[in-house]
Amino acid sequence: MFITVLILSAVVSLIIYHLLRPLLQERVSVLNYRNRPIAGASGLIIIVSMMITLAIFSLQSTARFGGSVVFSGAADFLILIFGTGLLGLVDDLIGDRKDSGLRGHMRKLKDGKLTTGSLKAIGGFSISMYVASFHSDTALLLILNTFLLALSINAFNLLDLRPGRAIKVFLFLSLILFIGTFREPVWGIWALMLPPILILLWSDLNERTMIGDTGSNVLGALFGYTLMLSLNWYINLVILIVLAAFHYYTERRSLTELILRVRILRRLDELGMRRRL
Repeated sequence: MFITVLILSAVVSLIIYHLLRPLLQERVSVLNYRNRPIAGASGLIIIVSMMITLAIFSLQSTARFGGSVVFSGAADFLILIFGTGLLGLVDDLIGDRKDSGLRGHMRKLKDGKLTTGSLKAIGGFSISMYVASFHSDTALLLILNTFLLALSINAFNLLDLRPGRAIKVFLFLSLILFIGTFREPVWGIWALMLPPILILLWSDLNERTMIGDTGSNVLGALFGYTLMLSLNWYINLVILIVLAAFHYYTERRSLTELILRVRILRRLDELGMRRRL
């Protein structure tokens, strides 16, 4: 099943990329960090590709086996991906970048003003709690899994400031997780999601697209979900502490400045970037 879904996802993702990117370039054009106009909210390509791949594979698996065998019982995963992706898309389309960071959005909310950032935070936390409830048999585990999902989602939002940065971090961490925990519950998920993510990595590095909050939300949701399914609670507790420390740092200091100061981080951050004149 893994190879079949992987190949199907790759074909579908290539088609959707070539069809959807020009539309996003026309309707959701944004300026990147170098003030170049590119297609924004391109994480939508991941969601649309996933939806179509699932539909096609479900048809053929129904014909062969009398019922769909893809992601049986994983409705929570689909709710997580579509829900957080939608919240990110709202922020990409109508968000105001004047207030950044959780503290900035919470200050606005305290003053009675709802921003798309605070909506995304509240909605993301609510979806995280709902999805975590499917995999938590105690109140403490529910709290752990909820914050693990919510902070994973927001962490990739914080990373998405330079071409390919969020995707490169996602792929590096996911490779470690994939090798260490290659088991049945997440096989189909990796096969489904990797092709469109790799296509967007190439596109991001060539400054053709920006995954936006739509894409970074999906990356964070996918990563947090696989952590929750694949690792023991005590390992996830350590990861949660690291995520909390990461958020604490980025609320007070610039992540990009840190990367620029550390030579190896700067080299990795620029790896694969092809600056077009």
